Amino acid sequence: MFYRKYQIAKHERGLCYRNKDFDALLAPGTHRIPFWSLLTNRKTVQIVNTLNTKFEHPLLDIIVRDERVRDELMVLDLGDTERALVWKNDRLTYVLGPGRHAFWRAPADIAVEQYDVSEFRLEHRRLEPVLAHGWGKRLRPTRCERAPVPARRPCTIACDAICAMTTSDAKPTRFAAMC
Repeated sequence: MFYRKYQIAKHERGLCYRNKDFDALLAPGTHRIPFWSLLTNRKTVQIVNTLNTKFEHPLLDIIVRDERVRDELMVLDLGDTERALVWKNDRLTYVLGPGRHAFWRAPADIAVEQYDVSEFRLEHRRLEPVLAHGWGKRLRPTRCERAPVPARRPCTIACDAICAMTTSDAKPTRFAAMC
């Protein structure tokens, strides 16, 4: 019998579909699929790179229902009033708005901090990386004050700046930061 061989590297995963429906997540290694099932479009394999930490796929809502996939992915379901900061290897990588987001757990070290923006202030111990993130150019703060504060006090930023960072039609927002 003839087979098509798929070689999946250590930094890759395979998404196996049967009749255009998600069927299984293929781990690294060699996988063989009967040639006749490929010809009839009964089975297809899509190889994805886990080095791209954020997993974006049109069928994300269906794929994350599988328990084997949830073991490999960190899935975030953010409500309308929630935002998240995603740190990859201790570097701010993403500022996320509402919706479902998925990140590969390996090979990078992923840490997620979720915030409720219905609260009026966000306190964060590492304000500089948050403001230096690519969204900072769109914010253009109109007022920034440095006030003498005790050592090791977390930085504070008004939550409307974080809200503006995660909306596509954000206008320059007025905020104050204290470090």
